[in-house]
Amino acid sequence: MAGPAPTAAEAPLPLVDLHIHYNAWVAASLTPEEAARRLREHGAIGGVVSSTPTPNALGLAARAPGGLLPFFRPYLTEGHRGSWQRDPAVLAEAEAALAAGRYRGIGEVHLSAANVGADAGNAILRGLLDIARRHRVTIQVHVDAPDLPVLEALLAVHPAVPVIWAHAGGWAEPSQVEALLVAHPNLWMEFSARDPFRYGGVAPLVDASGRLLPGWASLARRFQDRLMVGSDTGTVADWDRLGELYAFHRTWLAGLPRDVAEAIAFRNAARLLSLPLPPAAPRP
Repeated sequence: MAGPAPTAAEAPLPLVDLHIHYNAWVAASLTPEEAARRLREHGAIGGVVSSTPTPNALGLAARAPGGLLPFFRPYLTEGHRGSWQRDPAVLAEAEAALAAGRYRGIGEVHLSAANVGADAGNAILRGLLDIARRHRVTIQVHVDAPDLPVLEALLAVHPAVPVIWAHAGGWAEPSQVEALLVAHPNLWMEFSARDPFRYGGVAPLVDASGRLLPGWASLARRFQDRLMVGSDTGTVADWDRLGELYAFHRTWLAGLPRDVAEAIAFRNAARLLSLPLPPAAPRP
């Protein structure tokens, strides 16, 4: 005989995953239907998907939870990842994609002083920011701690464009993150890849029990309205451990007050991206 259904208090905390990839090398062994099933099975009620090549995001978004939004990634092919910032065709493709309403944002875009300049002055990047401004969408950027001046410069170009900072800066420390959040109201942040498998192995977010370290816990309370979570499913191995990645986030979120945990887990993303959450999901 089946046991009683879990109560609302016992059900896993719903998550909006701000960093999903469905790249070509993943699609070769994982169908979009299976990827969508895994997201639902592990409690994702929406999120952001970007891919290389970028149309893969559309295929997964069409089959995944109703709140999964495809973002336009300027890596038109895998080889383009190192040259997008020198190709004007990226701007034409981005403009057409956003104008047609096929994509709901731009990113993930990897930025460094080496590829776009310490002042974020690269013409293609500036063009992408302008497209985001005109179409009133969000841009998601990957800027690791050594290149923080790039992020600061980008945030100042179009202060009305919401910017999602991937991985909380990778190796960035709470004090570095705090300074940017204070100075730039258009900055939002997600904690993908800060798990023990990736950045967390060298730049921990949590202690041995899985709870936020004091600096991060303080940051989470102070900026609870601009923090979010994500998985960063860049490989088949990441998709295979999706449940572990979500469990990592749910563990540290459980150490926060429930309203703060819910804000970071799904409410902030729903507010930022106007996500059409399923009727059964908690409403923002």
